Formats: sequence, C-alpha cells, structure tokens
Amino acid sequence: HLNSAPFSVSPVQAGLNHVVDWANVWQLNLAPKKCCVLYIGRNNPNIPIYIDGHELGSNTSVRDLGVIMQHNLKFSKHCSKISAPSLSRAKTIFKCFRSNKPDLLTTVYKTYVRSLVENVTFVWSPFDAKDKQQLERVQKFFTRQVYKRCCLPMKSHKDRLSELKLESLEFRRQINDLVMAYN
Repeated sequence: HLNSAPFSVSPVQAGLNHVVDWANVWQLNLAPKKCCVLYIGRNNPNIPIYIDGHELGSNTSVRDLGVIMQHNLKFSKHCSKISAPSLSRAKTIFKCFRSNKPDLLTTVYKTYVRSLVENVTFVWSPFDAKDKQQLERVQKFFTRQVYKRCCLPMKSHKDRLSELKLESLEFRRQINDLVMAYN
C-alpha cells in the first residue's frame, strides 16, 4: 500500500490502493501472486504496480475469462490456442462417426467444433488476415473431409460451404457482433 510514497501515485495504483483498503475492511484476502500487469501500447511508461506492497510482474499476454489478450491488442495467441483443439475435434469426428451423411457430420461439426471457434467472438474477433485464415482452415479441413468421406465431387471451399449450408466463420463473427450490439 503506497499512499505514503513520496512520488505521485498513478490513477491505476490509486484505484488498486482503494481496492486493497476495501478488501482489508471486509477481511478479504487478495492474491497478488496470481495477478500481473499487461502494459498496453508502445509509449506506456511501464510504471511498477503494487498490491498490498507486492510488486506485480508484467506479461506480454494475459488470459482473462478464457480469452488471451496480447499487449498489442491482437489475438494471435488466442487464435492459435483455439485452432489446434478445434482441428483435433474435427479430426475426431471422422474417427468416431462412420456415417457418410453430410447433414449428420455437419450437425456434429456445428455442435462440437464451431462452438469452440465462435466462443465469445464479440470480445476477441481477429482482425489480422493470418489469424482469420488460421481459424477458417479448420472449417476448410472439415468440409474437404466431408466431401471425401461422402464421395462427393470436390468443389471450391465457397461451394462446399453453400452445399453444406454453412457460412464462413468471418461472416458468422460479423453476425455475432451485430447480435451483441443489438442486445
């Protein structure tokens, strides 16, 4: 607690000092070892931040409510983190289901894979082309495998999406953003 420090206290530190005071009044224990600072921006002075006298370490990325945010406000690490298990789930569908019915496979995909890729996209929607492609790669893999499994003549990704009644993940993120804004 740094209220008696000889230098001026940053607004963030002042706010944390109030939280510490409040927690002490209510006899709540804070866990500064579980906390860290994410300095955002290039010109950030990176002033040390303290909770109850313990200096918090800084990270270049932070996971909050399952979403990984980086110091440059990009979500590349988050996209990488969710694309790997999504692709794994898509592969598992073809190992577990022997069906050659595109409708059934698509329903399973929507339930187990797309739900993972679309989880809270209104919070972390990617804006880098590389991140968008990494996520879309999962759906491209799935549609290609459906066509192979069902012995359908191979078509472009856009045509496969249309025939399987799927939308691109980017389009679905835009819809989710609009629904969130409306709500």
